[in-house]
Amino acid sequence: MGMTFHYKGRLRNANDLPRFLEEVEDIANILNWPYDVFESTYPIHQFVSPINDQTYGIIVMPPDSEPIYLTFDSEGRLFNPNLKEMLDKNQDGEFKVITIHIDLNEDEISPIIREDDKDADQMEIIYSLSVTTENAEIETHAKLVELLKYLSKTYFEDFKIIDETQYPNNKSMDDISHKLEDINRMIEMFQDAMEGKDINSPEDFIKFIKSFSQKLKKNKE
Repeated sequence: MGMTFHYKGRLRNANDLPRFLEEVEDIANILNWPYDVFESTYPIHQFVSPINDQTYGIIVMPPDSEPIYLTFDSEGRLFNPNLKEMLDKNQDGEFKVITIHIDLNEDEISPIIREDDKDADQMEIIYSLSVTTENAEIETHAKLVELLKYLSKTYFEDFKIIDETQYPNNKSMDDISHKLEDINRMIEMFQDAMEGKDINSPEDFIKFIKSFSQKLKKNKE
């Protein structure tokens, strides 16, 4: 299990899209990373409102990593088209999004739990992208984060990125390796704790998470 970074933002200018794609394709070709290109230009080089069903941009697929979505909706916002399609197909069904944040650096390990039901803003979910680098080398993870930061300086606005490795604040790759080991240990503990549990509702899952956080706290002590 690798590290994850989260990002969101929008294309600064519609007429930048062809140049943006050319640069990303060049980088992907140099690194031998496969990619898929969607629509490469906006109509008359202008964003389209209201949002339509078109997808613009590119998906890059680094080895041993989840794909990097550099895809935009018709208004220029970065989004995950596959997730949008899934939510559109199930828009009449019931679903609940549960977000759990656990900070391993805190002395008091307490999960921050947020529940969003079907009436929540689905678009916020679609526009908040995440990539887990899975089995990729730590250097690859850092390279991807730097690529996004580089692209954002020229092409994006309202751009934000949150990187679990806290690169480059960590002074060395060893610091990142130690953080990765901590997270992998937590994931292994989580998987062990989940085994055999009978969880049939969001309430059951939240109860389990609270119990698991107490186990983490005792283990840290």
